[in-house]
Amino acid sequence: MKEEIKKFIIDWNNNTHKLNSESFWGGKTPLDLIMFCFKNHKKITSDKLLYSLIFESNNLKSEIRKYNQFLKALEFFHHNELLKGNTSKRNYKYEKEKNYSLYDIELQRVLDYTNNTISIPTVNQNTIDKAIIKKFNSFSHFDSSHAYSFIFYQAKQYDFDSKRINKWFLLNKKSTDEKWRNTFFEKLPLFVSTFFSIESKGEKIELWVEYCFMNKGYEYFERFIDVNLDKFNNYIIDVYKENHYQNLLKKYHETSKISIDSEKYRLKEVKRLESLLGTQLPPLARFDGSESCDYYSTYNKLINGDRNFDKMSEKNLAGRVEAITDFIIYLKNQKINKSKNKLTSAVYNKNLLPIEIFENTRDYLKKNAIQINSCYHIQAYDACSILLRKITEILIIEIYEKEKIEHKIKDQDGNYVLLKGLINRFTSEESFKNILSRNTKDILPKIKRNGDLSAHNRKYISTKHDIDKLSDDFRVIFQELINTIYH
Repeated sequence: MKEEIKKFIIDWNNNTHKLNSESFWGGKTPLDLIMFCFKNHKKITSDKLLYSLIFESNNLKSEIRKYNQFLKALEFFHHNELLKGNTSKRNYKYEKEKNYSLYDIELQRVLDYTNNTISIPTVNQNTIDKAIIKKFNSFSHFDSSHAYSFIFYQAKQYDFDSKRINKWFLLNKKSTDEKWRNTFFEKLPLFVSTFFSIESKGEKIELWVEYCFMNKGYEYFERFIDVNLDKFNNYIIDVYKENHYQNLLKKYHETSKISIDSEKYRLKEVKRLESLLGTQLPPLARFDGSESCDYYSTYNKLINGDRNFDKMSEKNLAGRVEAITDFIIYLKNQKINKSKNKLTSAVYNKNLLPIEIFENTRDYLKKNAIQINSCYHIQAYDACSILLRKITEILIIEIYEKEKIEHKIKDQDGNYVLLKGLINRFTSEESFKNILSRNTKDILPKIKRNGDLSAHNRKYISTKHDIDKLSDDFRVIFQELINTIYH
């Protein structure tokens, strides 16, 4: 066997001049040469050769040219041999292991020489966690999109365990002072624990979009979400739209309060936002990473009635564009009280709902209508939206009761279904086709959505514009329903 080992070494020595000295893996590598030698000397095994080099006292080391490269290639080869047939699931890969993806953790191949044996050392979780943070920060230096995608990919390997993710946050906090990385990691454990505890797909989407709005990194959770996003396309855009609209409104009023000329500031904002939507940048400018370069094309797509957007970032931009268009209308509808140089809303002298259409109906309906008008006059727009939703629900139920088909809107326990179900069944009910206007299917969900946001979204604040843009339509719908039920 010693003679065979010496022949093996002679083969190595005679071919070392072919090695690429600049790169371990480029061209004819040490690993290529080791594999060539094993092919020519099939009686030699990697474990016997390593054992002879490491544990036996002989002069083999001094006989081997470029010994360090020889040993590294031999250890790599033996490490690979030891892993053959090992199908155990690992949350990491070793160097040049098959089926390696960009987002896998890749560990160096090392061997353990203790107790006169050669083995692969156990990889502890702390080592893997540190490797995850190291690779995350490596991605962050040149492409944050890969950094975010990598973390979500790794989180999935651990079934989105919030405790494991929190460990990554603590490790990352020690390794970097960059605020954006720590902010993303700090909120990630709470996000995943909350997201996977929610049963409602709609609520999952709303939570996700809220986090996306706070930090764009959460958009890269898209490929791991367990919801068919195509069904929620419009909903996602609407949630983004509300968040962006509230943000625009907040920033505008904050600046308006300290502006020396509120009117000029208002006009300047209108001009700036209109320019943002109406400016088409040259094609090459779209590769500069600027988000503004997509406003024009997104705006024109929405003008054409096309609301289909594939990526989460595109839905975000669509919501932003729609928020801007609504906000421009809001700004144009403002009037200035010049004596106080203070921005105020135009006084609305008419009732939102004509009380006369509620005459000869149930007393509670009329009282609800009076409350809606009162809320509108005192600018309690969230309360107004919730009450409009309530009247919508009442009238749908009552028209079914009038026709004595209320069983069609009840569940197995005999309870009325929720408003979303009421609207879906109502607008598809053949019995009511002749009494509904064409846009009923579009308006009823919007009334519901405004009410839902006012009641359940802690950051949403309803505005006069949110209600005014639907006012003509819900008056018509309420009157149609009341005439059918009570006359």
